[in-house]
Amino acid sequence: MAKILIVDDDLRLCDHLWQVLRQGGYRVALAHDTAEAVEQLRHASYRVAMIDMMLPDGDGRAVFALVRDADPTTRTVLMTSRSEETNSMVEKILGAGADAACFKPFDVPELLGTLDRLVNMPG
Repeated sequence: MAKILIVDDDLRLCDHLWQVLRQGGYRVALAHDTAEAVEQLRHASYRVAMIDMMLPDGDGRAVFALVRDADPTTRTVLMTSRSEETNSMVEKILGAGADAACFKPFDVPELLGTLDRLVNMPG
């Protein structure tokens, strides 16, 4: 069973994703800011990290770098609303090696398909 880390400050969204992903057969850990993400990454390995681009104590670039430093084989999904500010950030992080981007509100079947693809990628 693959383990997924969700880093997002929206508690309702995290609760919803936790339920959907658990029903999909994943183990899920939550972090609501960069500091919590650091703690989660220090204590466990994850197959996929889902990273919100706008956090109260930073942005997705910092968390992406933390994930890569902790385990370069962890797959990454960037989560964001569509906006000019985040679109350019998402493009840069995708160019730096992030695996996918999902836009809020999520299409749940599409999100699950993306996660299944990433979990089953070699490496």
